[in-house]
Amino acid sequence: MENKARCENIKDIVVNPESFIDALTEERLRMLIVELDMLREDYERENTIMYLASNYSSNKHLSFTVLRGMHDDKIFEIMDSTKVTLTNELKSRKKK
Repeated sequence: MENKARCENIKDIVVNPESFIDALTEERLRMLIVELDMLREDYERENTIMYLASNYSSNKHLSFTVLRGMHDDKIFEIMDSTKVTLTNELKSRKKK
C-alpha cells in the first residue's frame, strides 16, 4: 500500500494542472481539452509524453523520466484525469 501511495504522490508532482489552472483563459482551457482528445485518439507514446511533460509540469525533466517509466494504460489514466480537471474548471467558470 505504501508503494502505491508513493506512486500517486509522484504522479501528482509530474502532472499537476491544478498548479497553474487559475492563470489560464477559458480559450486556453478549451484548447488543452481538445489537444488531450486528439492525443488520445491518435496515440503516439513519445508525443504524448512530451506533451504532458511540457504542458502540465513545472519539473519537465522529472516528468519526462517518470512518464517514460509508466505503462500506456497509466498514461491514459493521467490524460483522462487531467481532462476531467480542465473540464470541471471550465464548467465552474461558466457558472460564475
